[in-house]
Amino acid sequence: MNPLFIISIIISFAAPVKHTCRWDLCPYKGIERGQAVTYVTTYAMGACTDAYYIDMLHIQCPTLDADQLDSLLTIKH
Repeated sequence: MNPLFIISIIISFAAPVKHTCRWDLCPYKGIERGQAVTYVTTYAMGACTDAYYIDMLHIQCPTLDADQLDSLLTIKH
């Protein structure tokens, strides 16, 4: 196996996962997942709010639109 291929795989797993999405004005572009709680809490003006939970869902599911994220938030078990 090609050593460069192995090195690129190791680097890709070691590199932090940064947020990317299709929304031009997303305030979370480029943040690492490990930083999400801090950034979202600040931007949503606190934790445990609908805005906080929707934004955290957006970090986890960046391809979904606002209505889909809201539906995930309001699913009852």
